[in-house]
Amino acid sequence: MSRFQLFAIAVALVALRLTIGFHFFFEGTDKLKTGNFQASYFLGGARGPLAPWFQTMLDDPTGKQKLCVVEVERDGRPAMDVDPALTLAIWDDFVDRASSHYGFDSDRTRKQLEDSIEKLRGVAGDSPVVQAELSAQEAALKQLGRQRAEANQQLKHHQQLLRDWLNENRVELIAHFSTAERLNGFQRDGAAAARTAMEVESLRQQVDSIRTDRTGKINQWSAQVVAIWDSLEQQVNRLAVGPQRDAGRVALHRPFDQPQSKLKWINKIIPWFDTTVGVLLILGLLTTPAAIAAALFLASVVLTQPFWIPGTTPTYYQLVELAGLLVIAAAGSANTLGLDYLWSLFRRSKPRSAAGAPTSPAVPQTA
Repeated sequence: MSRFQLFAIAVALVALRLTIGFHFFFEGTDKLKTGNFQASYFLGGARGPLAPWFQTMLDDPTGKQKLCVVEVERDGRPAMDVDPALTLAIWDDFVDRASSHYGFDSDRTRKQLEDSIEKLRGVAGDSPVVQAELSAQEAALKQLGRQRAEANQQLKHHQQLLRDWLNENRVELIAHFSTAERLNGFQRDGAAAARTAMEVESLRQQVDSIRTDRTGKINQWSAQVVAIWDSLEQQVNRLAVGPQRDAGRVALHRPFDQPQSKLKWINKIIPWFDTTVGVLLILGLLTTPAAIAAALFLASVVLTQPFWIPGTTPTYYQLVELAGLLVIAAAGSANTLGLDYLWSLFRRSKPRSAAGAPTSPAVPQTA
C-alpha cells in the first residue's frame, strides 16, 4: 500500500475509535448523572433462546410476586389466581422487626426520655430553642405508650388498602397473566400463523402494540402496589421517637426488589463500565482489551433482542458498533494518536541487548 493509503487507514482508525469512545463516554456519564439507569427493561423484554437466562437476573421478571398473582390448579389444569398471603406475612414480620428494633413502648426508652426532659427543664429558662426541644421530648414521651398499637393500626390499614386494590383489579390481573401467550403470535392458529403474524408488517405492528400495552399495564399496576409498600415502610418508621431514631431505619424486605440482587449490581456497574471504556478508547489506552470488553457488552445487548428473530426490537445499530469495536481491537496499538501507540514507540526506542534485555551503561574498569 502507498503511504497515502496507510495514512488514510490510520485516520479512519482514529476516527472510529474516537467516535465509539465518545459515544460510550456520553452514555456512561449521562447514566451517572441521572442515577436511575435500569437494565430491567432490556432483561425483562429479552427474546430468543437466551431470554430465560437474561430474565433470571431479575428478582420478579413477570411481576407476579409483586402483584400477588399465583399459579393454582383448577380441574386438573393450571390457572391464575390472586393471593396476598405472602405479602401480608412479610408485612407482619416487618412490624415485629420494627417494634423490636426501635423498642416500641420499652421502659428503657421511657427512662431516657424522662431523664432528658428533666435536664431540659433545669436549663430551659426563656430560651426558645430549649423550650422547643422540651416540647418535642414531652410529645415523644406521650407517643411512646402508643407506638405498638399505632404500628398495628398502620399494618391493618395498609393490609386493607392492598386487599381493596387486589379486589378492584382481580379480574384484570387474572386475565392479563392468563393470556401471556398472545405475544407468541396467535398460537391458536398454529406455528405457521405465528410466523405470519411476525413477518406481515401490519400484524407485526399489532403484536408490538399488544406487547407495549401489556408492559405499560404492568408498570402502572406495579407503581400502585409499590406505593402501598412504601407507605407502610414510611409510616412505621415515623413512629420512632427520641433516642429510638439513633438506631436507624428498618427496611421492609421486598422479594421483588432485593438490595444485593444481580439487577442492582448490573445497574451500578454498567454506567461506570460505559464511562471507563469511553475514556480508554478516547485516550487510546489499553485499546484492545477495552474494545473487546465493549464488544462483548454490545453482543449481550444484541442477544437480548436477536435481530434474526421476528418481532424483536431492532439492534442493528449495536451490531454495527460491535463490528467497529472488533476492527479497533484487531488494530490494537496501531491506532495512532493514542497512548498505546506512544508507549509502543517508547519501548521500541529503548536500546536492548542481544538477549532482549535493556543494555546497562558501561562501568569504567579500574586498574
